[in-house]
Amino acid sequence: VSMLLATKVSVAPLASGVLLALGLLVWVSWRRGTFAPRRVLSLLLLGAVLTASGATVGPWLADQRPRFVLRDELVPPFDPREQASPLSSFRKFVKDWADTDLVTVRGLPAGASVRLATMDAFDGVVWNVAGAEAAQGSGQFRRVGDTIDTSVRGTEATVQLEVHDLPFVWLPTVGYTEQVTFRGADATDLSAALRYNDATGTAVLVDGVPDGTRWTARVVVPTSPDEAQLEAAAVGRVTLPTAQGVPDAVTQFAAELAGTATSPALIARSLEAGLAEQGYFSHGLTDSGQAKSLSGHGADRLTLLLTEAVMVGDGEQYASAMALMAREMGLPARVVLGFRPTDEQEGDDEITFTGDDIQAWVEISFDGYGWVAFWPTPDETRTPQDQTPQDQSEPEPQVRQPPPPPQDPVTPPDDDTEQPSTEETQDQDRSGDQWLVVARIVGVVGGPILVVLGPPLLVAAAKARRRRRRRSAPDGVSQVVGGWDELLDQATDLRRPAPPAATRREVAVQLAGAFTARRRDDESAPTGRRSAPVGGPVAGLAASADAVVFGAGDPTPAQIDAYWAQVDVAVAAMRAVVPRRTRWLSRWSPASLRGWWRRSPARAGRGTSTPDR
Repeated sequence: VSMLLATKVSVAPLASGVLLALGLLVWVSWRRGTFAPRRVLSLLLLGAVLTASGATVGPWLADQRPRFVLRDELVPPFDPREQASPLSSFRKFVKDWADTDLVTVRGLPAGASVRLATMDAFDGVVWNVAGAEAAQGSGQFRRVGDTIDTSVRGTEATVQLEVHDLPFVWLPTVGYTEQVTFRGADATDLSAALRYNDATGTAVLVDGVPDGTRWTARVVVPTSPDEAQLEAAAVGRVTLPTAQGVPDAVTQFAAELAGTATSPALIARSLEAGLAEQGYFSHGLTDSGQAKSLSGHGADRLTLLLTEAVMVGDGEQYASAMALMAREMGLPARVVLGFRPTDEQEGDDEITFTGDDIQAWVEISFDGYGWVAFWPTPDETRTPQDQTPQDQSEPEPQVRQPPPPPQDPVTPPDDDTEQPSTEETQDQDRSGDQWLVVARIVGVVGGPILVVLGPPLLVAAAKARRRRRRRSAPDGVSQVVGGWDELLDQATDLRRPAPPAATRREVAVQLAGAFTARRRDDESAPTGRRSAPVGGPVAGLAASADAVVFGAGDPTPAQIDAYWAQVDVAVAAMRAVVPRRTRWLSRWSPASLRGWWRRSPARAGRGTSTPDR
């Protein structure tokens, strides 16, 4: 038993054998009662003879075959936690293997994608494939027989796959596999190394996928539900590993994007559309002319993505962000790495994917429909424009002064100027006395009124003039930025000023939290009013302003009108959650007028258009 459980290499076999033999002789003699101390010398002599004989004859009689031990026959189960995160290799695909043929698929069904790995465990740094003990929804990798049972219903197909260069253990799959048949001289060894997870549709070869591996798979591609079916569906009853280290920016941004969505499907679509429409695409390959974009998908990278003035990233960041947002909204979500045919490739009998075709997407479980794919990554043509904000104001155009008006004609004097009329003089004196009395009455009565109402009226007039100037700025970008500044000034007058030196997105998050906290903490706020709508409108205004400033072209008049209308909606939402006294005082508050005349529309590239905010 000790030899069966030992290692292939024995330690001091000769000495161990002699000691074992002597020990056994002593033990047997003692057990039988025949042990006598006087026989120790004879035992030692016998041991010496046996040692010499073994050393001499043993090498001639020994078999040269390797030692048989049980550990050579026992293969430990595959543990995906020992592998690096597949999603962390995303940039390696597009940087090092962009033009390298990786996988060829023949007979790919319409609408199907090729899966490399399914990740459902997030530790704050990376997404990874969970182990067998992680959660029920993670499944486990098992040996498979000739067929694989599956409960998934959909389109059945037979596909042929070939790996050209894929230095991982992850074996490409399509849909959910029912049978795998390897081809080639090493088919038997590959079948023995195959492990399949029927919960995630992921397969591995425990020793790695050799170049040139070919196989045929019988698969089932799940049928995708339409929007009406999806909207009526509840979330799936699956258990996934709890996400660790989720940054606050993910939670806040998820609440803003979800807004007033009332169903799991609408929440998922809101998250998907919000990232795809507000974000910009870049692999960060600056040598190829792309915008800067850091790799990674952990908490720090996602915080940077969601709080920068412009969201820039690729599938690695957007898929990670949406999956965590969905988790925060109560949706069971996971991240998938794989390949998806382009519109030009769709329908081709044979498709070869390169590293540049790598994709990452999100799957969310819905009751009755299984895992449904969502694609939050912006289109690759949606790239940020490189615009450098100007710090100096545009010079005012010189206007030519009009000529002076003509002088009034001289009226000749009357004939009786030397003897003026006494009655006319008396009438003028009497009229002047009356006006003097009226002026004194107005001064006595209206003076205090003017002292009391004058400053508030001047403040209101200055705010109205400021709004007109912003609304009628010389270009569309300045008008949109003026609308954003109008929103911040209203928040300042409501005693919720924006943080200094913050991006528009950060300001939106801060305002949403400030007005939400105001509703919770202030008991004098009007009953029945809700501050939930504040986050959505303000976040939308921030994103629209960033899109106008950093995007190509100028906004249309209709877009400008719509933006200012949204500003009014957001201001109304903010005013609705503060006490009535605060709302009334905000109309006459001069807080937002301090330094507003120093602002310049040319500073549109900052988080706000003021140097200090």
